[in-house]
Amino acid sequence: MRGHIPESILAEIRDRANIVEVVGAHVGLKRVGRNHVGLCPFHAEKSPSFNVNDDRGIFHCFGCGVGGNVFTFLMRMENLPFPEVVERLARRYGITLPERGDDDPAIRRREALFRLNDKAAKFFQRYLWDAAEAEAGRKYLADRGISRATADHFTLGYAPGGGDVLARRLKDAAGSDPELGAAGRPLVLAEQLGLVSARKQGGSGHYDRFRARLMFPITDSAGRVVGFGSRSIPGTASADAKLPKYLNSPETPLYRKGSHLYGLAGARDAICKSGRAVVVEGYFDVLALAEAGIGQVV
Repeated sequence: MRGHIPESILAEIRDRANIVEVVGAHVGLKRVGRNHVGLCPFHAEKSPSFNVNDDRGIFHCFGCGVGGNVFTFLMRMENLPFPEVVERLARRYGITLPERGDDDPAIRRREALFRLNDKAAKFFQRYLWDAAEAEAGRKYLADRGISRATADHFTLGYAPGGGDVLARRLKDAAGSDPELGAAGRPLVLAEQLGLVSARKQGGSGHYDRFRARLMFPITDSAGRVVGFGSRSIPGTASADAKLPKYLNSPETPLYRKGSHLYGLAGARDAICKSGRAVVVEGYFDVLALAEAGIGQVV
């Protein structure tokens, strides 16, 4: 946990973080003199008025007036709080941050949510390859031409068909995660993430929201799981006509629809190298192109 971050550390991050590289992961930039210029991501425009100055480590849009440094860009672009932006840049550029005390419950809760999503993603992934029930999912991937290597690269998984398999697993996770145990509410947090739902009409406990489905973890640009997409499998209970073919996580404290692109974290380097991004409609479009060796796809 991070403590007060000295100005000297923030200055080191600003110095070492390449603002052209950071902004360029989101905005197409072209060098013009001492600046890099592109279309502003914060308002609609047809002529580029968004400028990035590498020497000064700042950006400024002459169209809408927005400007700042590498911290403020990521805060606005990805709707992240300042401490999380600092931690993300520090990890990216190999800078060690001081430990943080236990006086920030909002950040502790957010980190607990990320850990629960990560636990769920790893559980789904193991279930896909180890469980007899998931054979339908494995066969469907094979029929769609998706290899084990590609599936593992995208951490694909399978949600059990039983009513509360994940709910019971996450409840038990409190014992292996002291902070979750101390909070005493792993299932309450899982409900906030849209992983489980509370039983109604006099029932008790929780049941799984995703059942008998292929699972697609959705990450932020740093690769942290913020939510899930899922697809029903022909011939399984999830393929019932009353249930949607595709089911995604609802809006949560981590996942905001329209704010995330599936596959972006893994595609960033390929996008920067090729100078372009390919935007497709569905999860399997991303997987199929990755299978064909095309990585700049979201």
